[in-house]
Amino acid sequence: MAQGVAERIFEVAVGQPDADGGLNDAARGREPANFLRHVAAVSSSKVADGLLDPKLVLSWLLTHLGAGPLWAGLLVPVREAGALLPQLFTAGAIHGMARRKWAWAAGSAGQGLAAAGIVLSGLALDGPAAGAAIVSLLAVLALCRSVCSVAYKDVLGKTVGKSRRGTATGMASSASASAVLCFALLLLTGVGERATVVLGAVALASAAWLVAASVFSTMNEEPDAQEAMSLRESVAQLSILRESAQLRRFIVARSLLVGTALAPPFLVVLGSDSGILVPLGRWCWPLRARLSPRPSSGGGCRTGPRARSWSSPGWAGRWRWRRPLVRGGWAWRRIRW
Repeated sequence: MAQGVAERIFEVAVGQPDADGGLNDAARGREPANFLRHVAAVSSSKVADGLLDPKLVLSWLLTHLGAGPLWAGLLVPVREAGALLPQLFTAGAIHGMARRKWAWAAGSAGQGLAAAGIVLSGLALDGPAAGAAIVSLLAVLALCRSVCSVAYKDVLGKTVGKSRRGTATGMASSASASAVLCFALLLLTGVGERATVVLGAVALASAAWLVAASVFSTMNEEPDAQEAMSLRESVAQLSILRESAQLRRFIVARSLLVGTALAPPFLVVLGSDSGILVPLGRWCWPLRARLSPRPSSGGGCRTGPRARSWSSPGWAGRWRWRRPLVRGGWAWRRIRW
C-alpha cells in the first residue's frame, strides 16, 4: 500500500514518470520511494540550514552573548571554507564507497550533533568563551556539510532519473523556504523571549538534520564500487589552475565578490550598536529621487516609511532586540538599486 501511495505521489510530482532517466530496471522500480526520500531528507536539511544561518542567526546569537565582533566576523569564513576546502581531500575516499548514502547520512548526523552543541554553548557560556565554542562547532558542522556535498549528487544520480532530479531538489527547496519564512515571521511578531526563540530554532535545526540522516539512510541505493582516489592524486588536481586560464579568471571574479558574504555579520553587530543602516537609507532616499525618472513613491532606491519606522524612538524601545535582524535584513533589503 505504501508503495502504491509513493507511486501516485511520484506520478503527480514529475508528470512523465515513464522515461528511464538513465536508471536500470531495479533502480527504476525503486525510484518513486527514493524520490520521496530525497524530498524529505533534503527539505529537512535545507530547513536546518535556514534556521542556523551564520550570517544572521548565529551572528545575532554571538552579539547577544557578548562574544564580540571578532567571533562574529569568523562565522562566514569558517562556514564557507570549512564546507568547500575539505572536499578536495575527502572526495576521493567518498567516491570509493559502494553506497555513498552512508557518507551523506553520517554528515547530516554530524551537523545535527554540532548544532546541538551550539545550543548547549548558548545556554552555558557567554562572552569570548561562547564565541570560541560556537565558531569551533560551526567548523565541525561545515566539515560534515562538505561530506554531504560530495556524496549527494552521486546518490541522486543512482536513485532518481535524470529528467526528474531537478523536480526532487526543487520541491525540497520550496518546502524549506516556506518553513524558514515562518521562522522569520515569528521573529518579527515578537512571540516569546528573543534568545529563547533563536536557541529553539537552532535546536530545531539539530533535530531536522538528525531526521534527514535517518530518512536518507533508508535510501535504496545500488552498490557501485569505484577505485578510491589517493590524497596525493586529489591534491594533484590543483594543477588545473595552472593549465586553465578561464578557471583562474572565474575564481578571481568570484573572489572579488566575497565581501557580499562577509558583510552581513558585521551589519548585524553594527546595527545592534548604532543602527548604521538607517542613516544609509536616509541618504539613499534623496539620491533615488534625483536619479529616477519616476515619482519617488514607488520602486528604485528607497527605504520607505515602514522601513524608517523601525528606527523611531518608541519603536526602538519596545523592539530593541530586533535591531540586528530587522536593520540587518529587512531595512537593508528594502533598499533597491
